[in-house]
Amino acid sequence: MTTAYLAAIILLPVIFGGFCIIGAVTLGERHSPFKIFLFLLSLFSVLGSLWFASIVTENQDATFDALQEGLGDTTRYISYILFAIVSYFIIDLIIQVFKQAAQEKKAKLEY
Repeated sequence: MTTAYLAAIILLPVIFGGFCIIGAVTLGERHSPFKIFLFLLSLFSVLGSLWFASIVTENQDATFDALQEGLGDTTRYISYILFAIVSYFIIDLIIQVFKQAAQEKKAKLEY
């Protein structure tokens, strides 16, 4: 493998962490606990990047089986995290729809 591919693999978790920070900054105050989760997740992505870097430096002439296994594990964990994020927003949307319907019903009963 060339060094450009290896550098890209090492930087992938950091790029994901950057997206987490951007998402945390753009969220409103209503999502404060989720913002903290995203900030912490961005720190863990740096650890993932360091893990990839250690695998690459350790296996300069090897077949990179460890790197392939690490990429598979990281992909699985990021998929779980993305599923949790999407689930959070779907549940939040459902809660907001029910709150809006309850307010409309209450307003209708007051007239």
